[in-house]
Amino acid sequence: MKKGITKSEAWDFKRRWEAVNFIERKELKETPLLQKLQKLAVLMASVKPLGWGEALLEDEEGVRERWKRLKRVYYETT
Repeated sequence: MKKGITKSEAWDFKRRWEAVNFIERKELKETPLLQKLQKLAVLMASVKPLGWGEALLEDEEGVRERWKRLKRVYYETT
């Protein structure tokens, strides 16, 4: 049984994912705003039927704290 990957295999893996990420970013930039908003509306409408409401509320304070921390770090470094 193989125990790991070689350095060359790791670099190949990284390069493939970099290519995937590049394409995803390109597609996202090219997606019209209306389509992005429609997708967001579908996600927001799914919260209640999928039972995500409580889980989202439980983590809301944690999310707010992370945003505050990011904002603070951003303004300290700019």
